[in-house]
Amino acid sequence: MHVIYWHISFHIIFIIIALLLHCRATLDLNLRHVESEMSTLREQQSRLVRDKDIELRRLKKALQQLKSGTESLQAVQLTQRNKHAEVTAAGTF
Repeated sequence: MHVIYWHISFHIIFIIIALLLHCRATLDLNLRHVESEMSTLREQQSRLVRDKDIELRRLKKALQQLKSGTESLQAVQLTQRNKHAEVTAAGTF
């Protein structure tokens, strides 16, 4: 009788160990998947940050060019107004 109980207990223990090993294998696969996904997300974030920095530098350059162009336009307009005033004043004599 004890031999039968021992035999049944051995099979139950064997099944429990097999289930635990299966669960561990599943968890290991899930962990690898999560690590891989985290790595992919880190790479994507790095690319996005790098692209954002590039776009920010381009924007700053464009704003500086706009400011410089606006200042040049104002200087040309002032010169044009002065010349127009000179021509108008010379024509009144």
